[in-house]
Amino acid sequence: MPTEDQPTTSLDDVQERMQQPDGGIANGANKSNTLTPDEQPDSDLQKEVPHPSPSLTATSIAIDVNDTMARMLEKLDDVKKAAAAAKDLIEAKDQIQAECAQVITQTERFRMERDQILEEAERINQQTNGITSIMHTTASLRHLLEPSSLHAREETDEFLRHDVVLLREQRSRLGREQERLQRRLADMEDLLVEFEERQQAVHERGYMFVRELEVVRKTMEEDVADLDSMTNGLSWSLH
Repeated sequence: MPTEDQPTTSLDDVQERMQQPDGGIANGANKSNTLTPDEQPDSDLQKEVPHPSPSLTATSIAIDVNDTMARMLEKLDDVKKAAAAAKDLIEAKDQIQAECAQVITQTERFRMERDQILEEAERINQQTNGITSIMHTTASLRHLLEPSSLHAREETDEFLRHDVVLLREQRSRLGREQERLQRRLADMEDLLVEFEERQQAVHERGYMFVRELEVVRKTMEEDVADLDSMTNGLSWSLH
């Protein structure tokens, strides 16, 4: 039973409240759970945006970092190999240039010797022709000589014939020497052509190495940039 301090609520009071504009108790309960159109939440906002787990993101980035670092180590090994090959190439080029210079020097020396032999052969040829001309002149004048000078004439002919024989031997020897030097000179010129071809081949190989090193350098720069980006992403994920 109600006490004196507690207000009494009759059935009429309850019905009267329910008929009030604010809905009374029942409508008040509905009002507490009902929002106006402005207060309705957006259905898109109600959908929770999925976010990847920080641990999964960090793990993925760490894997990418490891893969990139492995590729960079491979590239670094390629650079070392290319640098060693380039060093060998430079040494080979220097050696070929030194050998080529030596061949050029030898070729010039052989050419000078050949020119000297040609000059000497020409001088001997002129002397031989001169002595032969004297012999012919002496023979044509024999009928004019006195019989008493026959012995002197024979001695002169013998002396001239001896000189002619010596000069012809010298000319023959110089001719053989000239042929030998000519063959040697041809061999040296062929050797020069071979060295020039080898030098050109080394130059082309060097150009190819430079291009390959440039490609490797650019690739490594890109890998370093990717590594920096992934490292920054990993640091952000860890924080």
